[in-house]
Amino acid sequence: MFTIEFFAWIVVVLSLIKTLIILVNPDKWMKVVEAVWKNSRIVLPVSLILALVVLYNLLKEISIIQVFAVILFIMLIFMASFSRYPNEMLALAKKILKDKNVMKKSSPIIIIWMILVLWVLFSLM
Repeated sequence: MFTIEFFAWIVVVLSLIKTLIILVNPDKWMKVVEAVWKNSRIVLPVSLILALVVLYNLLKEISIIQVFAVILFIMLIFMASFSRYPNEMLALAKKILKDKNVMKKSSPIIIIWMILVLWVLFSLM
């Protein structure tokens, strides 16, 4: 259980830091955002490796079905957050979907999602 608690602490600490920085000086947070996305080639492999580590450790304590239930919760929280910016979200969606290479660019993530979805489907049967 220590690992899951550690992951929870990471979310708590990062959330508090982000919120405090945005409350005090949003421009400082923008520098963090810019630094991360200027290195976007690194973001994909690093985030996937970290996701794999987290998933591996979560599966020691809970099932893939429970992980997906938590994913639904997070999706709904994100949806609620993004609902405050409908025009920006629509513009982003249109821009992404106009990209002729969207499927090619997204293929590694789509493959991972489909593997996870199939895993959950087989677990539910």
